[in-house]
Amino acid sequence: MKQYILFILSLLCVTSCTEEDMRWGDVIGLSTHEVTLNGAGEPVTVNTKGKSWWITTIEIDGKIIYHLTDSSENWNMPQTGKFYQKCDWLNVKADDWTLNISADTNYEESRTFKICLSAGDYFDYINGTQEELMTGGGTPINLKPKQVTIPAEGGTQTCTTDKDIAWIIHCTYINDNIYYATLDEKENCADTGKFEKTYEWLTVKRDGENLYVTAQPNNTGKERTFKVVITAGNAGDTLYGTQPAQ
Repeated sequence: MKQYILFILSLLCVTSCTEEDMRWGDVIGLSTHEVTLNGAGEPVTVNTKGKSWWITTIEIDGKIIYHLTDSSENWNMPQTGKFYQKCDWLNVKADDWTLNISADTNYEESRTFKICLSAGDYFDYINGTQEELMTGGGTPINLKPKQVTIPAEGGTQTCTTDKDIAWIIHCTYINDNIYYATLDEKENCADTGKFEKTYEWLTVKRDGENLYVTAQPNNTGKERTFKVVITAGNAGDTLYGTQPAQ
């Protein structure tokens, strides 16, 4: 226990990492130091050769958003190889010391991030960017409304889109979890105008030009949030939703 406490305290002085810090020999073995996410934020995997490393900080557009000492649930990463943190628009997960990096859809300008890792006296990093989602080459979807609230007791909200648009359900956010539609589901959605799937407590359905979201009763004591991202070519729309607790 004493060694573990000293380990945590030693991280208090770690705020970022540079190439000069990489002087003790590479014991992490990152498969890449540069990551580019597309505008839709689809996940990218970064493998490592070593184990027993941990994530010390995560920067968003040059500002430290996450520090290991901020999140006690991630302190045991050197033993488990598991990690999860949502930093603003960036999602960083690890399982068995394999990183999975994804992001919210980016309708604005290109944005950057940096993930710093450590293993004993060795520090390493991943520099990343997310491209802007190009909207000029697609057909406008004109989703209406773009924000809904579902009652605490549950229910359905209906949104409309322009007719005869081959839009697809790209992904659904349930609180901090992201669920991507499969390629077959996307192709079927575009070809038939049909889609229906339940993610945790939320059912997402497309029927022609209508998008339906149905939530189960919220007995958790906390507000629920969700997003449904739909795309048509390079164009996109996002439905933002909340559900208060009973």
